[in-house]
Amino acid sequence: MKKKTLSGFWLLLCVTSSFAAVADRQPGVDYALIQSSPRKNVFFMGAVMLSRSVKLSFLSNVQITYVASENEVVRGKITDADGNAIFQGDAVAKARSTKEQIIVNIADQKVKKTKQTLKDATLNLSRIKKLFERHVFSERQHEQAENDYLQAASDYDVGRLELLEAQTNLENMTLNAPFSGVIEKVFASAGSSLCDDQPVLVLSVFDPMSVKVELHDVVTDLLCVNDQYLVYPTGFSKPEPGWLKTEEIFTNYMELSVKNRLIPKRKLSQEEQKLARIYSRMRVIKAHDKLWVPARSLKKDKEGTFLWVISPIANCKNQKLKKVRVKTKDMFIQKRSAQYQAVDTSEGLSASDIVAIRTGNNPVDGGRAVMYDSCWLFQPDEKVWVSIPHLAEHIYTVPSDSIKNFSKRSFLLVIDNAGQVAPIEVFVYDRSGQKAEIIGKNLKAGMKIICTKESGLLYLGQKVALGKKVVF
Repeated sequence: MKKKTLSGFWLLLCVTSSFAAVADRQPGVDYALIQSSPRKNVFFMGAVMLSRSVKLSFLSNVQITYVASENEVVRGKITDADGNAIFQGDAVAKARSTKEQIIVNIADQKVKKTKQTLKDATLNLSRIKKLFERHVFSERQHEQAENDYLQAASDYDVGRLELLEAQTNLENMTLNAPFSGVIEKVFASAGSSLCDDQPVLVLSVFDPMSVKVELHDVVTDLLCVNDQYLVYPTGFSKPEPGWLKTEEIFTNYMELSVKNRLIPKRKLSQEEQKLARIYSRMRVIKAHDKLWVPARSLKKDKEGTFLWVISPIANCKNQKLKKVRVKTKDMFIQKRSAQYQAVDTSEGLSASDIVAIRTGNNPVDGGRAVMYDSCWLFQPDEKVWVSIPHLAEHIYTVPSDSIKNFSKRSFLLVIDNAGQVAPIEVFVYDRSGQKAEIIGKNLKAGMKIICTKESGLLYLGQKVALGKKVVF
């Protein structure tokens, strides 16, 4: 028995020695060295979106009397530290409110009546209470006075509640801008009737704009909130600085805010840059034997109300501005989603004239002006390039064969100084022929990586011998 056990031990020792000898005779695995990429910048594609946009509608069925025009800039609500409204915001739409105003008047009169009744009941209770304590009035009379007081107090509170509700309904007949922005779209005009679920207009914020960049989680792990982000507008080689919209980088994307502005559609000459600018214009109309001008074209100075009339200059691209004095009437009409006001003038204004709505660069009477047709630097839904210079520190060049894919993820099989193989996940930034640029964490130039056409799964967690060095 002892002899058989010894023979089995020698057999096991021989087999183990044979496997070790075979392993020693196996060729080493092909490998390559990670190289630094010459890139100084890393770019990703981003989608431009409105940073804020809302559809505004009334809370009940209404008939509209006024709607702001498209592209009109409005001011939003302003509050104090306690949340109390200092400024309600510009009115962007109004509805017929005759009924609501009458209900407010009735509720107000009811509050005044119940307030006086409460005052009388309070005085009566005080008088009866004193006489009751002197046994002049009975307990029943005292209880009746208390009941009258409580009923009067209840009626007064109900009246105040009804007044508050009526005032709220009246206020809801006016839509105020909740934030500063631009009227992007208008769905209804004055005179139309809308249900409570139908939107009136869309109010959007065009400055700043939001840029959403889809990123691999390997990339987001390398970013910090204080990194530099540069956004390239379409058609421009100079980037605009961006900043994180939420002060946070999510797992697979980030959202940047970038300042937006209006830019001219054509390049102005040096002489034109010094001239007054006309940003928008509309035509004077005649109706009901009266002249009507866009309400937004009316300006005021120390001498009264005026508007800028635009007239062409012969053989010249520029326009001439003339200041025309007018007297406004308390009469308004709605035309083409714009409000017009009736005016009187003795300075030769006619229905064929074109007036400036918004001007800039200090226009003067009789001076020249240039039509400043403009568009936003960043437009919603367009694609832009976003540069993240910080990532240039983490981009490297490797052979294409060294990138191994498992479960739709990309890895490098790194060989440490002891010959052990471990996986490091990477993002493949660019692949061109036999080379690829990758971004990864805890990588550095000179690290050894397995470079074979096989999957490499066999080497994970194993100790390998180095074979042929792949030069790329």
